[in-house]
Amino acid sequence: MLHDFGGNNGLFGSLVNVTNGPQAARTFSEEQMIGVGITMEGINQNEIMYEFALEQSWRSPLNETELNDWLVGFVMRRYSGSQAIPSSALYAWQDLGNSVYHLNPNRAYSLMLRRPALDRSQSISFDLKVLLSAWELLVNSSDQLDADLFRYDLVDITKEVLQYEFACQFVQLTVAFNRSDLYGVATQAAILTDLLEDMERILASDRRFLLGNWIADALQFAKNEEDIHFYNLNAKLQVSIWGTNYTLGLFDYANKFWSGMIEDYYAPRWRVFFDVLVKCLLEGIPVDTNLLHKRLFFEAELPFFMLDTKVYPTSTQGDSIQIARELFKKYNPSINSVCLPLGSPKLDYPFDRYFN
Repeated sequence: MLHDFGGNNGLFGSLVNVTNGPQAARTFSEEQMIGVGITMEGINQNEIMYEFALEQSWRSPLNETELNDWLVGFVMRRYSGSQAIPSSALYAWQDLGNSVYHLNPNRAYSLMLRRPALDRSQSISFDLKVLLSAWELLVNSSDQLDADLFRYDLVDITKEVLQYEFACQFVQLTVAFNRSDLYGVATQAAILTDLLEDMERILASDRRFLLGNWIADALQFAKNEEDIHFYNLNAKLQVSIWGTNYTLGLFDYANKFWSGMIEDYYAPRWRVFFDVLVKCLLEGIPVDTNLLHKRLFFEAELPFFMLDTKVYPTSTQGDSIQIARELFKKYNPSINSVCLPLGSPKLDYPFDRYFN
């Protein structure tokens, strides 16, 4: 199973394809197939997909009922401990199995994490309301669950909902700009900025979403001051523009929903973008794409990976459950009206262009 490129940590996968694919391959190979495996690129995300894939060596394809039963067992193992697991947590994962993990195999770059542009869009290949239901059920489960992996999942799903809300609000931003509505653009920019701040806040509450840990892991190999700068630079380059040659077009290949990345990389890019839109409306001119790209690079991207004086936290800030509850209360009334176009995200093979 090749599931991910670059360790992008949005939620996606297809349990249906994974349960049916190996048997189809065995049949195609006339029973010559001898095993299953996974491609080890950026596997520290969507753990359910890897656990399920590696069980296929001894499993026959599961029907819908059997797959739901497997999901129940997965949750029981994942949240096992001294606390009883509420039914709401089981139902939440069945919702996830019927939405982000149903027939959603291809990663789709999050609009929040992409280089800002007016022609950006984001589509989904599942019913977003089912994901919202899973979020509500997990928030409700937080009265009875406090397991470490439950907290991690609550953060993971909360950030997923926020990024879809961001994409929806971005649509309203482009509508306002196309109408030359300066007040509307300023209003939507404020809403999107608030979403970025809330995203930073929820991610900072779990150690698995901290840029600081990534950089600290790299710096452990440093033996002198020169090494410190070298490892710090390369750790940041990998998760931002993917190398020193920014003309390759591989920006955000390894994009991450990480605290620190939101605050110091993605949010500054969006602030530059909002400033460009406002100035264009005030001056009555169209967006100059080349100028926008230069400003994004020199005002947001370059400072992120070149300035290494900031020490990023390696410990969490805030309580995940409390923050998730607050964000649910804040966004649930409006997010139920989120409407994004349904579609099948295009499977992206980032290096294809270099081999054709």
